[in-house]
Amino acid sequence: MDLSSMSGVIMEYSDDSAGEHDSDYENEDDDLHGNPGRRSDVMSLDDSHNPAAGSSASNAAADAAALTRAAQTALLSGNGEGHVTITGNGCAQTASKKTYTVYIISVRALNGAAWTVYRRYSQFKALSEKIHLRMNNRLQMRVKELLPPKKMIGSFDPEFISRRQKALAKWLNQLMDAFRRINMPPFNDEDLRFFVTHDANKPPRDLKISTNTINSSDKNSGDASSTGVVGSDENRLGPEGQMEHALNAAGTASSRSRDVRTGKQVSLEDFEMIKVIGKGSFGKVLLVRKRDSRNLFAMKVLDKKNIIRRNQVEHTNTERRVLGQIRHPFIVTLHFAFQTRTRLYFVLDYCSGGELFFHLGRCGRLRESLACFYAAEITLALAHLHSLGIVYRDLKPENILLDGDGHVRLADFGLSKEGITTGTSGTGSFCGTAEYLAPEILNRTGHGTGVDWWALGMVLYEMLTGMPPWYTKEREVLFERVRRSPLEFPKHVSPNAKSIIQGFLVRDSAKRIGVRLGAQEVMAQPFFSHIDWKALYERRLSPPFRPRKDVGSLDASNFDKVFTRMRIEVPTGPSSIAGSNTFAGFSFEGHFQDRRQRERQLAMNNASSVDGE
Repeated sequence: MDLSSMSGVIMEYSDDSAGEHDSDYENEDDDLHGNPGRRSDVMSLDDSHNPAAGSSASNAAADAAALTRAAQTALLSGNGEGHVTITGNGCAQTASKKTYTVYIISVRALNGAAWTVYRRYSQFKALSEKIHLRMNNRLQMRVKELLPPKKMIGSFDPEFISRRQKALAKWLNQLMDAFRRINMPPFNDEDLRFFVTHDANKPPRDLKISTNTINSSDKNSGDASSTGVVGSDENRLGPEGQMEHALNAAGTASSRSRDVRTGKQVSLEDFEMIKVIGKGSFGKVLLVRKRDSRNLFAMKVLDKKNIIRRNQVEHTNTERRVLGQIRHPFIVTLHFAFQTRTRLYFVLDYCSGGELFFHLGRCGRLRESLACFYAAEITLALAHLHSLGIVYRDLKPENILLDGDGHVRLADFGLSKEGITTGTSGTGSFCGTAEYLAPEILNRTGHGTGVDWWALGMVLYEMLTGMPPWYTKEREVLFERVRRSPLEFPKHVSPNAKSIIQGFLVRDSAKRIGVRLGAQEVMAQPFFSHIDWKALYERRLSPPFRPRKDVGSLDASNFDKVFTRMRIEVPTGPSSIAGSNTFAGFSFEGHFQDRRQRERQLAMNNASSVDGE
C-alpha cells in the first residue's frame, strides 16, 4: 500500500507461522484511487458472496445450518484452500452455568466468502486426535504432541489464554502447512473442513469477548480495555458482528498517544487538516500540520468498520507493529498512532514528492542513472527490513514514495511478514500485487525474503522500460508468463542493467541474487559500481531528480488533483475514546530518544512551505 491508496491489498493469502494470522485473497475491490491511470486488475471480492450476508438474529439457528453448508461449499469451490485467523477469545457458559474459554476463528474462502466459528480447547484436541488416527504418518507431523497441552489450574488467567491463543493458531497453521507439503489442500480434509465451518456465525451462549487478545504483547499502549457481552440473541459475530462489537465495546479511557517532545498526549485535535492527498476503500490520507510544531505530516485515516468488514484487521495491526520498530532513511517513519471509536490514525512522514507510480505515469520511463539511484536506496531499505526478520512482500511503484529532496521512502507494511530469516522459506503465503509476484508465491512452494529481490527486479525493469516484464491484464496468462516465458529487453537497456535484472528474476529462488549471499551480493553488482553506499545511506548523495514544487506554502502538486480537490470529511470530535480489543495496542508515541532532534529536522525540511504562508 502506498500512502494515497490506503490499505490497498491486491491479492492476499497469508499464513502466520508465528501463530497470529493466515489469510487469503483480499483486496480493495475498486480501482485503488478511482484514478483511470492506476492499475485496476485486482482480485475482486464481493460481499454478496459472503455466506453471512442476510442472516438475522431471529432465525440464527436455521441460518447457522445453512451457513455451515454454504461455508463448506465455498472452501471446496476454492480447491480446499482458504484463510484462517484466530482473532480473539472470550468466555461463555453452558446451560448449567459452567464457564469455559472460547477461541474466535475467522475464515475466508478463496471466493471471498467469510464467516466466524467459535471453538473450545476440547474441540482442537478432538480434531488433533482424529487427524492423528488417520493422517499422522502421511503428514510427517506430530499432530497430537504439538497441540498445546491441557491446563487444569489457572486456565482462566488472561495471560495464559492469550499465550494459548497464539499457540493454537501456530498449531493450526502447522497442521495446514503439513497438508500442503503432501500436496493436499488442507480443507479437502473432511475433519479440518468441519472444524472451520460447523455452526458458522453462531456464537455460544452469553459470550463475553476478552479485550486483550490482539497484540496483547504490546504492553506500552495507551489503549484502555473493556469487556463486551454478546447475548444469545445477538448472533452477529461474523465480520459485521465483530465490527459492531468492536465499536460498541469502547469505553471512555484515553486512546491518545504521547508526544515524546512535549510529554503531552497527542490526538486528532492537535492537527490541522489541510487537504486530501489520497483515498482508498478504507479511508483517506490527509496532509496535516501539527499545531504546536507547525510540522507537516501525512495522516492516514482508516475506517474501522470497513477494515473489519473486509477482514483487514491483521494487515492493519501488522503495519502498525512493523512501523513501530523501524527507523531508516528510506522507509517512512511513524510518528504517532491513535484511534477513536470509529477510526484509526497513522501520523507519518509527509513525502511531498508523491508516488514513483505518479512520476512514471508522467514520463513513461526513467533514465538509467535515476533508476539506479532509486534501486540502490530500495536495496538499503530491503536489507534493513531483512536484517530485522521482516519480508516486505509488496514492493511496487505505488508503494515507493519520494520525499521533498527526491529520496525514496517505502510505505505500506500491511502485507509484511515478521520472523522470516531465510531467503527461500518461512511462510507459504499467497500475497502481493499480481504483476510483482515471484514464482514461488504463484506455485505456493513456500517463500522467504527472496520475493523482495524478485520484486525489485520487476520494479527496476519497469522503471527502465515503462512496464513490468510479461505484463498483461489477463491474470492467468500473466502468471503463466512469469513461470515460463523468457525475459526480453528493449535495446536501450544497458548490459549492466540487464545483468542485475536477470539476477533478480531467477525463478529458482535459491539461485537469485540477494538470496545466495544477502544484500552485499546485490550491492556488489556492476550496475551499482559507482555507488558510495555509506554516503548514500547518510543521504549525502544528491538525488538526480528533485520532485517539482509549486510556488506556495503547502505544495501538493505531486498528488492527483482528483484527491487534492476533495473535501475533508474527517470527524473532528474528541479522540479520547478507548479502542476495541480488535485494535488493542494501536497507540504509538514515537519511541526514539532523539525525537527532539528529528522534530527540529522536520521543521527545517518544512521551512520553505511554512515561510510561504
